[in-house]
Amino acid sequence: MTDKRPYPRAPLRSIVLAQTGQDVRRCSCCAACEADMLPEMDLSVGELMQRVARDDPQALTCKTLWAVEPLLAHGIECQAGMDVAAVIRTLRKLAKARGRQPQGAAG
Repeated sequence: MTDKRPYPRAPLRSIVLAQTGQDVRRCSCCAACEADMLPEMDLSVGELMQRVARDDPQALTCKTLWAVEPLLAHGIECQAGMDVAAVIRTLRKLAKARGRQPQGAAG
């Protein structure tokens, strides 16, 4: 049986790079975005970027992926110059395509 998922065998970081031009490996865990946590988030934005870089499946199932919207609306400034919103949008699309979007999640 053929896998119908988008980029079925590619690492998450490769998918994000192909879709956005953003290389999540540039995240240096500098803590610039670590302070931007909402109660609904289970990972900081930096932790999410690190999970994507390591191809950790939790990047597509974490609460942060869906709870971070208020922070995106105000703009998350990345010291490495990454477009965090583009990365989040791509991860959400991939999570939806793989059936990982939680019920009631916006995005």
